[in-house]
Amino acid sequence: MAKENTPLDKLIIESGLRMKVVANQFGLSRSGFYKKRQTPKNLTADEMLKIAKIINVDETVVFDAVLKTNVS
Repeated sequence: MAKENTPLDKLIIESGLRMKVVANQFGLSRSGFYKKRQTPKNLTADEMLKIAKIINVDETVVFDAVLKTNVS
């Protein structure tokens, strides 16, 4: 069964950029970025800001998406 997209995943998808493109600009492989997205509450403020710049949204939008993520 496929995992449900997190609010951060949905935000990236809505940006229109492919995950691989965002991962490359973030400085990770696609799989490394996937692991990072699975526990977004471990993202630093600088990493959230970097994602916001890559997908061209305000950093508070990324911060809110991270806060809404339920990690099980």
